[in-house]
Amino acid sequence: MFRPRLATTLAISALCTCFAAMAVYLLRAGTTVWYEIFSITGLAIGATVALGVLVGFARPGALTSAEDRSRLEREAHTDNLTGLRNTRAFNEDFARELARAAVSGHTVGLVLLDVDGLKTVNDTQGHQVGDELILAVSTAMRKTLRQGDLAYRIGGDEFGVVLLRETTWGAFRYSQRLQAALTSMPGEIRPRASAGVSASDGHTRDELIREADLALIAAKRGRRGALIFTDDLAVREQGYESHNRANHIDLICAALARAVEERHDGMRGHSEAVSEIAALIGTELGLPPGHVARVRRAGLLHDVGKIAISNAILFKREPSTETSLRSCRRIRRSVSGSPSEPGSTTKPDGFSITTSALTVAATRQRSTTPRSLWSHPSSALRTPMSG
Repeated sequence: MFRPRLATTLAISALCTCFAAMAVYLLRAGTTVWYEIFSITGLAIGATVALGVLVGFARPGALTSAEDRSRLEREAHTDNLTGLRNTRAFNEDFARELARAAVSGHTVGLVLLDVDGLKTVNDTQGHQVGDELILAVSTAMRKTLRQGDLAYRIGGDEFGVVLLRETTWGAFRYSQRLQAALTSMPGEIRPRASAGVSASDGHTRDELIREADLALIAAKRGRRGALIFTDDLAVREQGYESHNRANHIDLICAALARAVEERHDGMRGHSEAVSEIAALIGTELGLPPGHVARVRRAGLLHDVGKIAISNAILFKREPSTETSLRSCRRIRRSVSGSPSEPGSTTKPDGFSITTSALTVAATRQRSTTPRSLWSHPSSALRTPMSG
């Protein structure tokens, strides 16, 4: 890039040098012919100007102004489509904030997000609609971030959020706020996103990214809005057969939890929040990974009995009659039946699920629940737990 001030300075310096050299020459030659002076002066000026121009254009990178360097740096760290910071900025910023947190003793929360179904949208509706989904997610991220927190687009359909001075639970709560913002967006485009959550606790940057990524993978496979990383998610990856079986169970649990929440608008996201609290408590108590996984499912299903109970009983304001109490007792005996009961499956830790009871409950709920919820459980609204 041309720098006029620098080029002018160089030109004047060279011009003075040429006049000095010319003066020495004339003194030695003893001539006073003016046309020689003017001719030599003209040549000197022409050569100096040419030299200044060449120098001004020679090294554009080295001669760039501070404003231009700042602009180029911003562009190198910014995603072109969303205006969020990009992968390069994420790696640099996350490492820096972890170093600061190690000194100050604070934690840093990490949320990795993946837009659900973006490839299908691109293939069926075109990349322009896909870009609109990505922009909608970035808009929701900006609206839900606190001051000082950092948002990134780190891949085609992947986003990251670095939450400063935030715990694991706080990062999970942010993911729920983001889910609520996505589902309440106006217009026809309402993107869905799955999230994996982790937080610094003496771990390195790569370890935290891996933990959040494992939680994100488990959330997408289980059709969950968000999952907090616990050790059971890492153990699950070690066995293919048990891994597939766990995914199947998680899908069933997520569908039942969504069915419960469809009946109670004020409970959107409640089952998922209880599930993650249970997993955190189990981890803090030092439970084995397998037990933590079962505790997480139990938290997700803690209100599942509401599916089998009719609305007339569930929302009754008057005292329960003996008939309604007998109905609830039958449901309780059915769900917690003995292993000898037909259709019942008992786990080694005593956790029992009566298949027939769940089938009846699911059939009853299916009649009042949109078909899309059962085929795509993640399409149910996800909003934060009230209170």
